[in-house]
Amino acid sequence: MVEIFLTLAKDHAITLVVAATVVCIVASWLFFDLFERVRGTVGLSRLQWLGFAALAGGLGVWTTHFIATLGYRPDFAFSFDPDMTAASALISVATVGLPAALTALTDRTWLKLLGGAVTGAGIVLMHVAGMAALTNCGVEQPAAGAVPIALASAALCALAMALPERTRPGIRIALAVAAVSLVHFGLIAGTAIVPVGSEPSGIDRSILGFLVGIVVICLALSAGALVTSSSKLAEQKQREALFSNALTNMSNGLLVIGAGGRIDLFNDRLVTLFDIRPEGVAIGMPWQRYLANLAERLGWNEARLGRVIDNHTQWFALDRTTYLEHALEDGRTISVSCRPIMGGGAVLTYDDVTAERQAQREVERLAFHDPLTGLPNRRKFAQELEAAYEGRRAATLFLIDLDRFKIVNDTLGHAAGDWLLTECGVRMGRVCERGELVARLAGDEFAVLSLSCDEEEAAGLSRRIIATLSDPFLIHGRMVSVGCSIGMASTRDAASADVMIQHADLALYKAKTLGRGRNQRYEAGMQEAAMRRSVLEADLRGALERGEFTLLYQPLYRIEDRSVLGFEALIRWQHPARGFISPGEFIPVAEETGLIREIGLWIVEEACRHVRQWPDGIHVAVNVSPVQLRSEGFPGEVARLLEAAGVSPDRLEIELTETALVEDSELIAASLRTLRDSGIRVAMDDFGTGYSSLAHLRKFDLDCIKIDLSFVQTAPFDPAAAAVLHAVVQLARGLGVGTVGEGVETEEQFEVLRQAGCEVAQGYLLGRPMTAMQAYALCRAETRQNVRRALARRSAVAAV
Repeated sequence: MVEIFLTLAKDHAITLVVAATVVCIVASWLFFDLFERVRGTVGLSRLQWLGFAALAGGLGVWTTHFIATLGYRPDFAFSFDPDMTAASALISVATVGLPAALTALTDRTWLKLLGGAVTGAGIVLMHVAGMAALTNCGVEQPAAGAVPIALASAALCALAMALPERTRPGIRIALAVAAVSLVHFGLIAGTAIVPVGSEPSGIDRSILGFLVGIVVICLALSAGALVTSSSKLAEQKQREALFSNALTNMSNGLLVIGAGGRIDLFNDRLVTLFDIRPEGVAIGMPWQRYLANLAERLGWNEARLGRVIDNHTQWFALDRTTYLEHALEDGRTISVSCRPIMGGGAVLTYDDVTAERQAQREVERLAFHDPLTGLPNRRKFAQELEAAYEGRRAATLFLIDLDRFKIVNDTLGHAAGDWLLTECGVRMGRVCERGELVARLAGDEFAVLSLSCDEEEAAGLSRRIIATLSDPFLIHGRMVSVGCSIGMASTRDAASADVMIQHADLALYKAKTLGRGRNQRYEAGMQEAAMRRSVLEADLRGALERGEFTLLYQPLYRIEDRSVLGFEALIRWQHPARGFISPGEFIPVAEETGLIREIGLWIVEEACRHVRQWPDGIHVAVNVSPVQLRSEGFPGEVARLLEAAGVSPDRLEIELTETALVEDSELIAASLRTLRDSGIRVAMDDFGTGYSSLAHLRKFDLDCIKIDLSFVQTAPFDPAAAAVLHAVVQLARGLGVGTVGEGVETEEQFEVLRQAGCEVAQGYLLGRPMTAMQAYALCRAETRQNVRRALARRSAVAAV
């Protein structure tokens, strides 16, 4: 190595050595730039860049060698053989530039190493040929010294060509320059050059310098052109990289079909979307073949493949984009769009929209189905009902309301209520076995739509629904009964869906007023009755403030001596325009609207004010609605009114009907216990007309029962009624409960009660309802009569 540097300093012109090094660096950069272009292109373009790279690499080494040779300064003049000089250039291109350029065509490391080694050996061969071009001198190169240099050159070039692609270009250039420099200056240092002859022959140094200069200029111009184009190429590569990155990261699969009917472009998403094998899609493949491969992958038969190909052919011929969706056998939904390209071909995009369609179906399900029961909701039901009218189809609507659902919610909790609603939906679905639509409208309200107007079928279905919902439900180990009421209307009753729903609702209201657990079909006149009820409700809301209510009192007589024990307060409404309105007409409206709470407290307050004026021992009975008893504050309000009036609690008796105890019995029983604990008497009105009278006698702690007038008025001529009346009196006596016979209108009825052992009687025979002043007068007359009776008894005793 020291000998090489000494020879370099002694026998070479430093300026030309530097120039040779610069040319070698520029030529190496030019070669590797062209080398990258070879790797980045295909087809004829790749062959062109391969030729340019071979020329640049070969001529670069050739010019480096001869510039350095021109800088060699022996003690004699020499010239260059033109043929051998030209041959050395060809040798350099063939053995140096071409093998190096060919390594761009392979990704195999061992082939790159082989190409680089051949290139290194070619540099040595080119040097030997270049030295052989010298004339009028002899060149002696020891083979032993040339072999290590050749091996080192081959190793350096092999390493330069086999380095990974991400290696910096400067390293490759440095290795190439080192190989060229090592060969030239290493071999020159061990070469003996001696003069032969006196006159130089061939081309002299100046001509060769001119030729080499031309080559250098060409290399420099090529380098300059590449510098300019490299910037554009870098921008193009950047755009291509962005495009490639965009294709790779597209959420859609992409397929571009050229005008010739072959695939020009596709992305990775297309491959992964359909799990296509490598041979399933390729650049240049006919699109029909691609679809055939896709059909095989997706399991399509020949008929379906034929339809798909025909469809694509039609889409390509259109002047608009086609959109459609494919439902695949694996459950996925693929959206396909086909946009034809002017001049032929098309761009197809594929998108997996399975999640979106599932979400859409779920939204639609939630929009048209009840989330608790899974049944169609009010919106879906309304659509089906409208469709029946639009299609002029016969239909019957059943509105179903659970009768005692609130009890379940209040006693067992909302979770139990939710389970009950779901189970009711299941039961109705089993009953509706002819394709009827079962829906949950709201709360505990259901509906059934039957596409039939047959009245017998509708009646049968309604009875089956009532029966199945009346069967007990087992909830948390408890048997619970709810039942239902049904209102029915048909397309024959109404001209539109809204009117039909209104009619069914009116029928449902009528079914409830008849005692629940019933089915009722819409009848003529219900609409007018509902309008009257609406007017009545509006008038009722201001009746109390306007002072339109009054209380009348019907006396209660002890049967033993026909003495007055108390009075039953009866409310009356004197409407300024309509006159007298029966309690049987406005009390149900007051209960439904909740106005009964305010009216009921007014009755208690008014009755307490009047009873205070009556003699001690006379009590007043007030009818109370279950709506009032379900109110937690009712017992406290009654106690407050008694205290304000200064009336003892034992002078007030609360009456409620037996049917009122059926719903919310636990809550009502609690209110009754609170009232009795405060000293207020509790009586059951209309005893015997309910479903479980004896059970109520046992469950509720009562002070008195009032036997319904239906038994009292028929007992004189109906042995069965008389037997029931006697049994009730005896039962009550055994339980320590007082009895009152209602509706006594004849002496025969009064006598039956007396013989049965009933304690108290009430009816028109004994006294009609009267005003508070009349009741007061009756009490005073009763008192005077009692006084006269007492005096007469004393006189009779004294006479004896």
